[in-house]
Amino acid sequence: MNHKIVSTPDRIEVEYGWKNRGQWMRLTASANGVPQLPAENSLEQYLTEHYWGYSQRRGRSTLEYQVTHPPWRVWQCSHAGFEGNGAELYGKGIRHATNLVGVAIYGQGYRWFN
Repeated sequence: MNHKIVSTPDRIEVEYGWKNRGQWMRLTASANGVPQLPAENSLEQYLTEHYWGYSQRRGRSTLEYQVTHPPWRVWQCSHAGFEGNGAELYGKGIRHATNLVGVAIYGQGYRWFN
């Protein structure tokens, strides 16, 4: 896995890459301006205002944990991209999702609890 974040006061570019069966896959996004709190009842608010996470433990039940964070500010993407064979990784239905334009880049200041 690898990642890259290039940030200036008025622009951000992010990239995340990973290998699947020997082939690199990559997600990229860029945005201009400064991050803002998401609009009330927006998709960005829905995506960022979740306070529970879930993970499967190897050979055991699902782990549920609480996550707390201040409200995240988001950038509106000017570009979002995916490179790789998503259908091999997630199934043929993912092809439609990779045609969508990215809606937000968000993060920072989160904690989780078991």
